[in-house]
Amino acid sequence: MKRCCLVLAAVLIGIMALAGVAVAQPAPEFRLGFKALADQVPRVVGTPLENEHWGANGDSLQQTSNGLMAWRKVDNWTAFTNGSSTWINGPTGVQSRTNDERFDWEAPTPPSSPPPPAPVEYPVKGKIVDLIVAASQESYNFVMTLTFPSATMLEKELGTPTRMMVKWGTAGLNELPKLAPDGYTLVALSTAESIAAYQPPAYGVSFARKDFQPVAMVAVEPMVIAVPTTSRYMTLQEAIDSARLNPGKIRVRADNALQRLAILEFQKAAGVQFAIGQPYLGAMDIEFQLVSKLLPRIKSGVRVLAVMDQQENPILPGVKTTQSLGYNVNVVQSWGYAVRSGTPTEIVNTLSQAIKKMMGSADYKSAEAAKLAPWGQVPRYMDAGQFTAYWDEMDARFKSMGQ
Repeated sequence: MKRCCLVLAAVLIGIMALAGVAVAQPAPEFRLGFKALADQVPRVVGTPLENEHWGANGDSLQQTSNGLMAWRKVDNWTAFTNGSSTWINGPTGVQSRTNDERFDWEAPTPPSSPPPPAPVEYPVKGKIVDLIVAASQESYNFVMTLTFPSATMLEKELGTPTRMMVKWGTAGLNELPKLAPDGYTLVALSTAESIAAYQPPAYGVSFARKDFQPVAMVAVEPMVIAVPTTSRYMTLQEAIDSARLNPGKIRVRADNALQRLAILEFQKAAGVQFAIGQPYLGAMDIEFQLVSKLLPRIKSGVRVLAVMDQQENPILPGVKTTQSLGYNVNVVQSWGYAVRSGTPTEIVNTLSQAIKKMMGSADYKSAEAAKLAPWGQVPRYMDAGQFTAYWDEMDARFKSMGQ
């Protein structure tokens, strides 16, 4: 019994101690700038319900029985608001105004963030996506063998009908500035042919770099360096050594802008100077040409010394790349898709991803193997960002040779 009394006494003492601590806790109070304002309009402000604390935006805040005290970081003024009116301890003392007003000496109300843009609905189901094929006869194989079946495959990926039309040469590219930037007209094109067309003097064209928004690259065909089978040059290095010993005497020819680019960049990388003949005229000691142009002669008329790409070409087994031989020159003909500049990024990315999925399909891979590979053309996907960077790099390279 005595032990129980002692335990009960101890519990009572503990409860009394806790009660004493609670009673001893200080009540909330106004301090510094908040106290200065409260002392001037005490009936307006009321009594503090909490101690001063920091808000998420950097303001100092304190709830009162009548409203909210605030020190505003944006203009260093101390204010009180009851929800409809505000009292500010300003340069001439305490002044009041409604909450939708501002004194001249106050900082302006921070602008509200604009609402997020509404999601773009693309493509609208049932709305036709037109596919304009804009290419020269140089790109005939790519256009006729792969772009045509691609239209049907792309229709499947986009979930809306597609319609295809061919406009050879610059006729298709001249359509680009007239198009709406809405993603409902895709242009299939050759990058090099497009760039060469709008570079000065740009006769008969109404488009420029600013009109193109690259969407996706889909295929490339490399330039190669070749010699006649009767040539004494068995390797690329032998041809380079001869050119170094005979500056300006080894004959080459540039029939188009891409060949010219390949010749000029290779000259610089190898430290040689060729005798560049007139387009389509004269014999050649060394030939810079697209793979497909040489195929009829590879077995009997020419010897390929190097592929001007980052990787070897499947149709030329054992032929090294210029890069692997120590000459960092990569020149390829590339094909891809573009839309009118100003097309929303979401639409461009939707198209780019649809093309990527299309290229991964069994039907596309089958068409690739049957139609592209036999001509030395290989699939190479780049998304919109990568293709844009590649396009701008090629644009700069063409400009550097004064095309």
